[in-house]
Formats: sequence, structure tokens, C-alpha cells
Amino acid sequence: MILKIIYDATAITIYFCRKVKKDLVGLLQNKLQKPSNCRNNIYSFTKKQIFVVFPFLLISFSIQSKERSRDITEFFQLCDKDRVQKIEEIEDLKEKVNMVNKKGMTFLSYCLEKKAEKSSLYLLKSNINYKWEDINNYNYATFAVRAGMKNILQKILNENPRLIYSKDRFKLTLLDHAILKKRKEIIKLFIENYSDFFNKSKTSFSTIQKAVETGSIEILESILSSKPNLKENEEAILLQKSVEYSMNTIGYLLSLGLNINSKDEKGNTVIHKIAILNNPELIEYLKNFPFQMNRNSDGQLPIHIAARYGKTKVFKKFLEWGTGVNEVDLLGNTPLHLSAEFGDSEMVYYCITSSQNLNLKNKKGESPLTIAKLSGNDANYYLLLLAGAVE
Repeated sequence: MILKIIYDATAITIYFCRKVKKDLVGLLQNKLQKPSNCRNNIYSFTKKQIFVVFPFLLISFSIQSKERSRDITEFFQLCDKDRVQKIEEIEDLKEKVNMVNKKGMTFLSYCLEKKAEKSSLYLLKSNINYKWEDINNYNYATFAVRAGMKNILQKILNENPRLIYSKDRFKLTLLDHAILKKRKEIIKLFIENYSDFFNKSKTSFSTIQKAVETGSIEILESILSSKPNLKENEEAILLQKSVEYSMNTIGYLLSLGLNINSKDEKGNTVIHKIAILNNPELIEYLKNFPFQMNRNSDGQLPIHIAARYGKTKVFKKFLEWGTGVNEVDLLGNTPLHLSAEFGDSEMVYYCITSSQNLNLKNKKGESPLTIAKLSGNDANYYLLLLAGAVE
């Protein structure tokens, strides 16, 4: 009874708009009435009445807020273990199903995230607002895709077919999410039942890149069945991404006709990338393809990259194939200059034993010994001295 009286204290807002003053007790006991002439009668109350009622308002709002928060928390916990029988017992579920928690998630989106399939299917029978989105513009279809719930996704798309073309705030499509989560069955569903959407989405460079980054040949083959229409730097990026995963990935891309000598915006090819990865097996594998030792925008060959980052395995492989250790970049630096500066003594040793001239100077007039000294690399400095290098 006390809680009821406190709750009814909200009638003060109506009281502001009434023409005739009433006493406080009568105000709290009366039922809420539709406000009228609020603008003209907003000052028709006493300071004493406001002073008395205002605390009741705060208490009322606080109690309602806590009760609502507790209800939401209890509802959402049912999804953690897919307790669909408990969900069926919720009173007025159709009215409560679109409530959101502190993270902005609805009951259904939370169940989808927790992969509570039975609960999600039951909730779909309620009065779902299919236009709902969270702060990242994820909708129910997005959550279903990410959870890999094929049947639920179909039901959602049947209710709101326009969701198939939706994008989140990161401009990711449903196909992108399926690829990122490696949901092969969802991708297959898009191919079979939503071919228009699939064919439009799969041509995007970012979508193809995500497929490459999965490292899954099966997913890559489902997205790419022929050579895509890409710019040279985009081809280079895909090839460089592919070597981070497997030989099969780059092999498939090259079989589609991507140019192994394509360059990115900095002029690097896939061979420059392999030099950083220090993977001589990949270099050996690519012997079957017509690749070239090209220079990047800094005039550096892959052997320069290997020397700079201390990648001795591929460095020796480049030497075996006849790449000169005295090759210079745009600044006149040889691999020995770069290894002397960046501090890998093992690499300096390989450069010394392979070089015909330890004293070549770059365009600044610096020899490898000078660079080692200026960079404070004592080990490299004395190693070069012992080998007979001079400044």
C-alpha cells in the first residue's frame, strides 16, 4: 500500500496542470488524469506541496528503475543456459521482449549472441521489432549470422527481407560477418537463396580480403571462382596477405591469374613480404611462377628487406639465386649498410662473407663501418673492423 502511494506521487506532474488546487493527500490518492492547460496553470501549486512531494517522486522513479533493471537482468540470464521453459512462463512477454539492457541489447539479440537457439526461436513468435539496431548498427540478422544460426536467420529475413542488404557502422555486410566468423553454412545459404545479394557483395575488395585472411581455401573458393577485377595494388595486398597463412592460399590466387609481380602503394611485391616473414619454403614454392626481384619505391630489393630485418634464411636463398649483395637502394645503401645500422650481428656476418667490397659508401658518404659507429652498434662495429672495413 505504501509503495502504491509513493508510486502515485507522480500525479504531481498532472497537478501542475490543474486549474483547482487540491490538498496533497487528495492528490496522491486520485487517479492520473490527462493534463490540460499546462502552460497556463504550471504555477498553480505551493512551495510546501512541491517540497513534500518531490522526494516521493525521486523514490518512486528509483524503485521503478531498480525493479525494471532487476527484471531485465533476470530475463537475460535465462538465455545463458537456453532455458526456454522459463521464458515461456514470463508474463506479458510480448510487451517486454523489446526491452534493452545497459549495453543496448534486447532479449532476442542477447539470446542470439549466447547461441541460445531454442530461446531465440521462441522469442521470434513474440512482437519483435525487426528495425532494432545496437550501437554498432548490428541488427537481428547480424547476430544470427555471427552465431551461425542458419534457420533463425532465414526466419528473420522472411520477416524483414530488407535486412539482407544491411550494413553495420563499420560498413560490413552480412556476408562479411559470415566470412569473419567462418560460417560456411551461412555463406552457402547466401549463395543458394540470396544470389543477388551474394553476387553484389562478393566483388568488394574488402570482402575478398576478409576471405583471404580466413586462411580457408573452402571459403576463398566460394567467394572467388574467377579472377576478380582489381587494381594492381589490391592484387599485391591480397597476395601479401595470403602468404601469412599458407602456400595453398597464394597458390589458389595465382591460379586465378593474379599477377605475382604486382606492387602495392609503396612498391612492395609479395617477395618483399616473404622476406619479412623469413620463409624460404615459400620462396622455393614460388619458383614455379614467373616472379621477379623488383625494387620498391625506396629502390630496395627483397634482399635489402631481409638484411634490414635480420632474416637470414631468406637472405641466403636470395644469394643462391644470384641477387648481388652489393646492390644499392635510392640512398646508396647496400644490404651491409642496412644490417650494420639495425643491429643484427648474424646478418652483418653473412653480408661480410658475401660482399666483395666492405667499404662502399652511400650517397651521404657513409661506409657500413661509419653507420655502425654512428648507430652505437659496438658489436657490428668491431665485427666490421676485424673483417678489414674502414671508414
